Amino acid sequence: MPIARFSMPDGRIARFEVPAGLSPEEVQNLISSSISQQEPKPTPAVAPQEAATVEQTERTLGGTLKDIGITALSGAIALPQAVVGLADIPTGGAVGRGLESIGYRPEEARKILKEEYSPAQKAAFKRVSEAKGFVPTLQEAIQNPSTILHSGAESLPQMLGGMGIARGAMAAIPRLSATVAGGIGEGVLGAGSAASQIREESPDKLLAPLQSLAAIGSGVGTAAFGVLGGKMAGSKLGQRIGLHDVDTMLARGGAGAAEAGAAKAGFIRSVIGSGISEGVLEELPQSMQEKMWQNWATNKPIMEGVSEAGAMGMITGAAVGAVGGGYGNLTKTQDTQPSPTTPEAPQIDSDRYGAVIKQLTEAIPDSGLTDSAKLGEIFKASG
Repeated sequence: MPIARFSMPDGRIARFEVPAGLSPEEVQNLISSSISQQEPKPTPAVAPQEAATVEQTERTLGGTLKDIGITALSGAIALPQAVVGLADIPTGGAVGRGLESIGYRPEEARKILKEEYSPAQKAAFKRVSEAKGFVPTLQEAIQNPSTILHSGAESLPQMLGGMGIARGAMAAIPRLSATVAGGIGEGVLGAGSAASQIREESPDKLLAPLQSLAAIGSGVGTAAFGVLGGKMAGSKLGQRIGLHDVDTMLARGGAGAAEAGAAKAGFIRSVIGSGISEGVLEELPQSMQEKMWQNWATNKPIMEGVSEAGAMGMITGAAVGAVGGGYGNLTKTQDTQPSPTTPEAPQIDSDRYGAVIKQLTEAIPDSGLTDSAKLGEIFKASG
């Protein structure tokens, strides 16, 4: 086979075997093609923007503390926002729009706060929000647990607001049970939050009569499912399983008789059972029906985002319920344990012993002594 001489790019002269019968140009092209295929291809470098994104999504202590503060502030803003929403229901949104005209814009403030989350937290929120369907949303939330914690923490101020309404209702109506009062408190603020969200999506920033009705319906549904969950937790089955209802405990101001029975079920069972009760029996249907009312009020497909809202509500409620169940179990278990240093006082049947003493005093001859003196003589005689 003929040998061809070829000048390499680095100046060296190389020799190659080439097929016979090729022209010089064909030999040149053949060798050039062979060399280019044998040259190692450089590894593509990560683009600067992509590298920065990877680095920015790593969590830091400072970023985490900042995220916690943002969530706490956002939750604090949501509580008065719900109160304004309650005032918007009978006024058609006039109160909310009037406050906006003088600078009170809670929804705008919460949106600005969301932009201040750390890149890692933003990425976690984005992954969960982009999930479609009940199970995918649930999976993403579990894989990004910070979103569950932030969702639960953001709801705490409204839970405390509902507690205030519940206790006020119980003070006004003494016969009102803590379970019903807790549901009422939750439902009232739920209606206010729904009204605020619906008004924000209205082009004129007002509420039409049907939109106000939707907010009321959302609140009624939230209250109904809250009472249902509370009654389930307070039932004999709920006590046996170890269920605690967070809203009922907040309304009462602590664990009650139902929680005392549930405390006997054990700590782990109380945590799991209360998580299921709060998540499945309450927050799951509450979140779904709230989203359906909001869709109906804003002319969206009725089931749009309903399964995703249900999944997030369920897992957040389960987390909050588990914490409440564990707390209720620990506190009630401690309360129900007898004090080792305080002996129980003997129980005396006053009617029975009173009759015996009367008979004994009458049996002593009348000697001018008082009944107490006669009683003293009886004790002396008995040794």
